[in-house]
Formats: sequence, structure tokens, C-alpha cells
Amino acid sequence: MIKLWRGAAPLWLIDNATRLLDGYKRAAPKSRPRVWRHSSIISSLKLTTNGKCMYCESLIAATSFAAVEHIRPKSKFPDLVVDWDNLGICCDRCNLAKLDYWTDEPSLRLINPYTDNPADHIEFIGPMAVPVLGSDRGKNTIRQLKLVQRDDLFVARARRIQELDARLQLWYNERRPAFRQLYADDILEFINTTQEYSAALSSFAAFRGFTGP
Repeated sequence: MIKLWRGAAPLWLIDNATRLLDGYKRAAPKSRPRVWRHSSIISSLKLTTNGKCMYCESLIAATSFAAVEHIRPKSKFPDLVVDWDNLGICCDRCNLAKLDYWTDEPSLRLINPYTDNPADHIEFIGPMAVPVLGSDRGKNTIRQLKLVQRDDLFVARARRIQELDARLQLWYNERRPAFRQLYADDILEFINTTQEYSAALSSFAAFRGFTGP
């Protein structure tokens, strides 16, 4: 999980938010339309995460299921169902893990990468996500989203770290300045925040002593 910046709401949502909310609240609870599934909303949300899940940083491919995440769940906060500041994008696994979780206890609320700095609460030891010591929010976020229990996520992070380590070895062993610069640029691109699992990769690069060119 990394810090995200939301940006302005898409114009389509600004123009239609009142109508969408009214239609949603007027409908019977079991037949309410998914007014948040408009392509303009989804595409704008994907831009804020570089096409990754806002929670686990897995890439959301164009052909896979992308869930519009209601940070404050719509079952408890129906007035926020199309509120831009309450929307995010996540993978189906994180969406199913979170469901409609919410608590009025601030110290146990899930980390919101748009308003919180996840690094204050979660850090990485290799491919393993661990709570920062003393962070109940980090501990609860990892537990609720199953960021440790998911073997597929652990293996995917580990594979990316192996790929990164091969690049780090080349950089470390290179003594020719021009070539060392090329290897450093390759590493910087590999751990960039646009890349999958960038939080774990950046942490591993720092552990290996990578400080840039």
C-alpha cells in the first residue's frame, strides 16, 4: 500500500452526482442500481492508483474485475455512495475481504491511502507485510484485508523481489560509472510507484543499500 493522491472528481460525476444519489436512495434496497459503476468513475479512479488495487497494489488488468471501493461502506453511509472522496478502486480479493467493514473506533479504522500515509502503519520485510510497531491501524488493516494470509499475494511479491534483486546485484557489482548509472535507472523504474508492489520493492531496495545512482 502506498500514498495516493485523488485529484479532482471527473466532470461526469460532478454533473450527475445529485441525480445518481437520488435514484439510488429512491430504489428499493434489494434493487438499487450500481450508480458508481459508470466508466467515467472507474477510469478516473484507476488513474489515481496507476491501475493498481488501492490496498494490495496488485495490477487490475483491463479484463479483470475491478471493484469500486466505498471507503465508508454504502450500507452504513448511503449518502456517500457517489461521493468522490469516498470512492477508490480495488481488486476483487480485497473487496471481498473488506466487505462493509467499518468501526467508530479511530484507532482501528482501515488505512485510507488517499488521506493516510500507509508507511506510518505498514512496512515490509521482504514480501511480508507487517504492522509498524505500535500501530493498531496497521495491524487491523493487515488482518481485515488478509494481506498476510493470501499466499498468492505473498508469492507475487516474492517473485518481483527476486527480479529486483537480480538488478540490484548488477548495480552493486558494476564499477564503470556510465553502466552503473544505467543499472540504477533500471532499478528506479522497477520500484517506481507506478509499478506493482512498489512499497515492498522500495523497502527491499533500501534494505540492500540502494541509494540511487
